Amino acid sequence: MLYIRNIRTSKLHVYDRSLLPFGYYVEYEDDPREPPKKTKDIVFYSSALGVGDAVCAMYAACGVADQGFNVSFHTRHPDWLSAVSHPNVSICEESDFFADANLDYIGQLKSGLLGGSRPNWYIKNLRRYYEIPDCVAKRPEHVTKYPKAEKLAVIAPLSIWSVRSWNPDRWTDLSNLLKDAGYVVVVIGSGKNREPVEKIPADKYLWDLPIKEVLELIGSATILYGNDSGMVHIAGLLDTPAVVVLGPTAKEFVFDCGESIVGISSDMPCTGCYWQRDRGWDERCAKICESLQSIQPEAVFQLGESHVHEKQTHGPSGGLRQKATGTGVRGSSRRRKAEETN
Repeated sequence: MLYIRNIRTSKLHVYDRSLLPFGYYVEYEDDPREPPKKTKDIVFYSSALGVGDAVCAMYAACGVADQGFNVSFHTRHPDWLSAVSHPNVSICEESDFFADANLDYIGQLKSGLLGGSRPNWYIKNLRRYYEIPDCVAKRPEHVTKYPKAEKLAVIAPLSIWSVRSWNPDRWTDLSNLLKDAGYVVVVIGSGKNREPVEKIPADKYLWDLPIKEVLELIGSATILYGNDSGMVHIAGLLDTPAVVVLGPTAKEFVFDCGESIVGISSDMPCTGCYWQRDRGWDERCAKICESLQSIQPEAVFQLGESHVHEKQTHGPSGGLRQKATGTGVRGSSRRRKAEETN
């Protein structure tokens, strides 16, 4: 049995999902009377709600399955994962309580500062429930291949988190650069949140598409541009080249297994703060992330062009992370590794 401790009141509770509304910070503690189970059947879900969280959990499931386990991953987003499969991994509609891969969110963020990744953190948490050897998350073995369109750029400019949202004016400038370069530009997202971005100059706006059509669109795109959001995760899952603009988070942590994704971030010292005060975060950042907004559209466009060329010429790039300055881009290769605590 697992317990959660309210770090504001120090009161200990038996684990209950109803105690986890947004903003209720908790730590998780193992019951020492119940050691991890020894079984070949791993059943789990992730209490994190996003599409991107489901993609990260899928990578964790694949890594565990390759250790000889039968893995059943329960998620509220099975349709978003319908284009991929992996031996000994079943994807199910979320139902009753199972092992939760999303334990200790605060610890998860801090692991990002140390070079960890979310999929490998999920595996670390599953080892609280099951006897699983050291292993790393990996991509699904089977991915649906969609026919590629020529010079089709998809922009996913929305995020439910304002702190992760690049300014609409930046997206407008990027779209103009893409159109000048001969791209057909398609903007996708939720219609209920479209007002801030519906002035982006695009050849087509596709709001609230069925999931199957979104997968086909992203899978066939030349490149996708987006915030730290679910649609970038889907691009990575489908091996579509993508550029993600980043502020509080880092590519290596959030998109570790998305090898077709490159990240661009500012060279400000607070970049990749993970909402930690000792890294420069304060209350003003909850409204606007200066690090994110300082990224220039020209740098994003140039990174995308070089990424598409690299992908078309040499195949998967391994996922680069770029640091943006006011006038250009400098970057370094990313080395993917498992967390040392796994």
